[in-house]
Amino acid sequence: MQQNFFSVFATYFPSVTGIVAGANISGDLKDPTNAIPKGTLLAIFSTYVSYSYFSRNNSPELNCVRDCDFGIQNDVQAMELGSSFGPLIYFGGFAAALSSAIACIVGAPRVLQALGKDKIYPGLSVFAPDANWGSSTDAQVYTSILKSLRELQLSKDHVKTYRPQLLTPEKIARTIFFKLGKSLGAPYERPPIIDFANLICKDISLMIVGQVVE
Repeated sequence: MQQNFFSVFATYFPSVTGIVAGANISGDLKDPTNAIPKGTLLAIFSTYVSYSYFSRNNSPELNCVRDCDFGIQNDVQAMELGSSFGPLIYFGGFAAALSSAIACIVGAPRVLQALGKDKIYPGLSVFAPDANWGSSTDAQVYTSILKSLRELQLSKDHVKTYRPQLLTPEKIARTIFFKLGKSLGAPYERPPIIDFANLICKDISLMIVGQVVE
């Protein structure tokens, strides 16, 4: 069967997902005009080298006369002939579909926001709200912090419910204030800052952390 340039180049279609996903999230680059063409060409070249290497060294040698009756080109189970376990091919197809879906989830919102911000298509400006801080990554981190604080605030007063990030500073602070209090004498002779050690509990600590995040 005669092949042309486009039929051979179509073997690189699975790699288009990764190349496009990288281009979709290139808005954070310092110089997108210069970096996007270089990155795209480098991705195509590295894909060409890797595909050529693996197809040359890792592909099995199949005899179309002995292994299949209709030729490898027309046999839909030719991949199973070279596989050590045929059903694994279905899991590979599922993993490829899942990775493509994740790439679309990550890249599509940013493309839609860029189209709305540049007003390329009418009616998409609603997807480009003006923000005076950060990006979607900052919003995700901020939401995760608020969720963790919310879960910690609703938990019971027990040492096992403390997060390690808050438990360690608490223990350090208690040790420091205990040493200071012991060296300063009776409670009525201590300065007011020593009383801060008694405030390091769950509710007050959450208020302090919330103020810092805000």
